[in-house]
Amino acid sequence: MSYTATQSFFLVNKNGKVTKCIKSGDIITNSVYNNLTPQKRFKCVFNQKTKSGNVHWIRSEVESMVELYRQNSNLAWVTQQYMIQNPNTEHTSESVRATAGQLRTLDINYPTDTEWKVTALVAEIASTMYEDQFFSSKEEAVAYALESAAEDIINDLIAA
Repeated sequence: MSYTATQSFFLVNKNGKVTKCIKSGDIITNSVYNNLTPQKRFKCVFNQKTKSGNVHWIRSEVESMVELYRQNSNLAWVTQQYMIQNPNTEHTSESVRATAGQLRTLDINYPTDTEWKVTALVAEIASTMYEDQFFSSKEEAVAYALESAAEDIINDLIAA
């Protein structure tokens, strides 16, 4: 993650010595940002786009996706509705669909649909918003799917 300075300021070390002048438009790393005072952080904005052109998902966007997914778990529908509701989004429809897929992987109602790699942000937000519907990690979803499959096998053996 990175940030862009919207106003100029100085970086100062622990001894009070100026180490660098940050000018408006300069990009700073997350580690530098985390060491800034609240007044200096106010002079920076989060860069949603990465150097490769990808766009980071932010909390409010993921929360919106979770709400859409709760209305209808069809990935195509969620993607379409998100794009309609957010016409100026910088996310591609493929990125939106992949995020919806992450929600499907965490969804308790689809225990065998575990193909998507799930980001920590999506897992944390979904499981916090609706802990009764979403697993807190892909690993938990996979474990549940394996447990369910094992129970089915045992039940089939008992019935035979």
